Amino acid sequence: DSGVVVVEVTDDTPAAVAKLQKGDVILSINGKDIENVANFRSELYKYNVGDTITLKYLRNNEIKEVKVKLDLKLESSN
Repeated sequence: DSGVVVVEVTDDTPAAVAKLQKGDVILSINGKDIENVANFRSELYKYNVGDTITLKYLRNNEIKEVKVKLDLKLESSN
């Protein structure tokens, strides 16, 4: 199994604008499969603020796609 589970969506973030929800499983970024959180961050950091990426995700056993404009830098949770 692969993917990253969305555990929280903060208001006014690209994830919120894209209508991602808690419990969604992100499967890929621009067609590149996501295996784990480290892989997700590594892929995401290849893009810049202002870029638009396509996320493929799983919600309620249905695979969906959404375009997300990266308008905020990710902050480390550490």
